[in-house]
Amino acid sequence: MTDFYNKVFKECEIYLKENTKAFLDRQIEGHLSKTPDKLDHSDKVELAKWIKISTGLLLKKDVSLKLAEKILSL
Repeated sequence: MTDFYNKVFKECEIYLKENTKAFLDRQIEGHLSKTPDKLDHSDKVELAKWIKISTGLLLKKDVSLKLAEKILSL
């Protein structure tokens, strides 16, 4: 995987635990139309948007916003 993917994975893993890979790969493939091994910094804004939306359905709103901000800061 790319360095950027690994950084995003580490941030998401804090909240999503063992579901991180499935969740993150689904966001990348479904919303960015890429494979996870092609993820790079140019995808940061779009990925953060979808992570915020999708985690907002699973986690508290403030947590999903915090996670999206962390992704944007990478």
